[in-house]
Amino acid sequence: MTRFEFMALAESLAAYYSAKTPGSKTIDLWFDMVQNIPAEALPWIEQKIYQEHDLLPRNLPKAIRELFEAWLQANPEKRAHKESVDCPDCEGGWLCLTRPVRGYKVPPTFSAPCGQCRRLRAGKYMTLSEAFAEGFKRQNLGAHTNAGARNVKTLAAQVGKEIPA
Repeated sequence: MTRFEFMALAESLAAYYSAKTPGSKTIDLWFDMVQNIPAEALPWIEQKIYQEHDLLPRNLPKAIRELFEAWLQANPEKRAHKESVDCPDCEGGWLCLTRPVRGYKVPPTFSAPCGQCRRLRAGKYMTLSEAFAEGFKRQNLGAHTNAGARNVKTLAAQVGKEIPA
């Protein structure tokens, strides 16, 4: 929400409860505590304050935050998706996939942003089950770490050669 939207809410609540409108410094202090609450929750929060409180809540930011949590419970689809740190489906937010392609001896690899953890910002995501349904297989990048550290000359010399198992 914006400071203007919060100020309008505070003024509306003060008018409803015939209380003194909070001063600019109070608005600033309170706003710092609730600024991350989306504006779309404010009408619901305002109605709940009217229904549940006989007086203007003494600690208005606390009441707003508690009611925002209740709003999230009532609207779980509005909750921001949290990153899953230990996603079992991906590697660093990417699905690493292979799929047989005619003409290729070794199946090429593909990648897609993980739809399970959504760790990366993307326009479109793919879950591992969707990938399996489209004929992909999961490629575990960790399985190819047994080659050890190699310098650039060694790597360049191996271009086009069979990958060691």
